[in-house]
Amino acid sequence: MQVVARAPASIGNVGVGFDILGAAVRAEAGPFMGDVVTVQEASEPSFVAEGPFADSLPAATAHNLVEQARLTLMAAPGARVRPAAVTLHKGLPVGSGLGSSAASIVAGVLAFDAWYGTNLSPEALLTIMGKLEGSVSGSVHYDNVGPSYLGGLQLLLGHPGAVSCRVPIFPSWRWVMLHPGTAVSTAAARAVMPHTYGKAVTIDHGRRVAGFVHACHAGDARLAAELMVDVLAEPWRQALLPHLGRARSIAIAEGALAAGISGSGPTVFAIADDPETARRIRDRFATELISGRPGFARICRIPEAGATVEVVP
Repeated sequence: MQVVARAPASIGNVGVGFDILGAAVRAEAGPFMGDVVTVQEASEPSFVAEGPFADSLPAATAHNLVEQARLTLMAAPGARVRPAAVTLHKGLPVGSGLGSSAASIVAGVLAFDAWYGTNLSPEALLTIMGKLEGSVSGSVHYDNVGPSYLGGLQLLLGHPGAVSCRVPIFPSWRWVMLHPGTAVSTAAARAVMPHTYGKAVTIDHGRRVAGFVHACHAGDARLAAELMVDVLAEPWRQALLPHLGRARSIAIAEGALAAGISGSGPTVFAIADDPETARRIRDRFATELISGRPGFARICRIPEAGATVEVVP
């Protein structure tokens, strides 16, 4: 028996919705943007990390999120425990703002749910994913694991029976993702934010995120784009992202509808409403703002489907 689970990259916050909005992303061309976990029968347990970004993972297997997912599912009721050879193909750079940890968690949880035959409900699986993500960032949140698992644009409520709710997307939107080749830890990016906010800021944030979700349901792309302003995190995190101002200037000059930080950064996204605008933004990002490996600029879409699991008897 072999289990293969694939989990795509994701955009946490989606600019306007700090910790409560997230979107899965898939590149229109090129290699899969995400992580892949393969589990297969073996006489002795083993773990191997491979792929373009495997060298940035912890050296100790016990610290790997896929191994933590294995231990969590192994302890679940009804688990049929047996040895396995586990391979993680690491397709996302660590500390990239692309949901790298979430992709490992989602792929790992789904792979071991199938491998151990626990067959947990989607809500139970998502709850486990959120807790594992919290072990990395310092607090439980679902804005990366939710969309990576479920696909689409998700409003993460964290409410029993309604952990995540799908929000309609604009099919014509292209999301140009710029990863400049640097890294920012989620914990560090959260640490620079204030512990409390004034009334005016919280009202502005609530108005914008509610308006954005309304605009998505109403099919009003212009309003949705205009409301995509991050008043909670970006004012504080921009000091960690020296490329942000230039990236936004390029994107807007080339006709982007909006631009913002993907998750904690350093990845930046820009939204274009047509393929040619997206290509111009991507080309300028690639030429002017990438500092070296592992940087890239790619045109992506929000897929309706998220992670996949394939079981081969």
